[in-house]
Amino acid sequence: LKESKKDKISKIFFNDKKENFEDVMVENLGNNGLSDLKIKEMDKNYSIHKEEASLFLLNQDGFDYIDIDPFGTPNPFLAAAVARISRKGILAITATDTAALTGTYAKVTKRKYWAKSLKNYTMHEVGLRILIRKIQLQGIQFDKSLVPILSYHKDHYFRIYFRSSKGKQRCDEIINQHRYFLYCNKCLNFKTSKFNKEECNCGNSFDYAGPLWAGDLFDKGLISKMAKNNVFKKEQKFLNILANESKNDCVGFYDLHVLAKNTKSDPKKITPLIKKLKASRTHFSLNGIKTRKKIRDIVKTIQ
Repeated sequence: LKESKKDKISKIFFNDKKENFEDVMVENLGNNGLSDLKIKEMDKNYSIHKEEASLFLLNQDGFDYIDIDPFGTPNPFLAAAVARISRKGILAITATDTAALTGTYAKVTKRKYWAKSLKNYTMHEVGLRILIRKIQLQGIQFDKSLVPILSYHKDHYFRIYFRSSKGKQRCDEIINQHRYFLYCNKCLNFKTSKFNKEECNCGNSFDYAGPLWAGDLFDKGLISKMAKNNVFKKEQKFLNILANESKNDCVGFYDLHVLAKNTKSDPKKITPLIKKLKASRTHFSLNGIKTRKKIRDIVKTIQ
């Protein structure tokens, strides 16, 4: 309301389970210079904060933008949020239960997110992609296609922005991008597959994660525009990495320290390798690079 153009937002709803939420919200609106009229208009909408947010959502008309930012898993709110997001609307989801999504508690991952994770350096990307698939499955049952336009892991949370569209064919295209991530613990090769049991070229059996989203994590045009027009200095480096990463928006990445240990060599400087391998840095790891080159080509370059 404060930063958008005038009349850009016609109606806004706030909802939280904190006991003093209404008083705090009114105070915050006042501190931000929003008019008394606007506060009164919103008062009746967010005064039901003691009820479940999912019931609150289901009792409203469609929304152009919904932001779910819970403590822990977003699961209790997904069905209602997906049901009420408008066509071409944006659904923003946060998850802070990173331990469940990154393989620390395998049974919890299976129970809450219907997938298997991997407990290695790829776990944050794998966890993010598992979460994306879980949310997409909620949309598919309503013939709603939810495509990520910006998704990332930062600090201790996952964050995803989806664009919603309607159509059975679009949903089928989403399902076709639900794959397994296969990872070889011996030679560090990885790939995506429709099957969770395959043998690597080195003769070792792949370990697997998933099912998960194997499509793009970013809308390249959007993230480039964000990095170019950003006004928050402390976020510029992070946005630059995301914009650069979007050029190699493939599933999985290589950690240079893990590669060095595996090849019994010293870790190489990341910048020269990025140029030689046509790679990009990744926000998932300070030592990580994303490239479409095969593992044998990467090892040859390192050696």
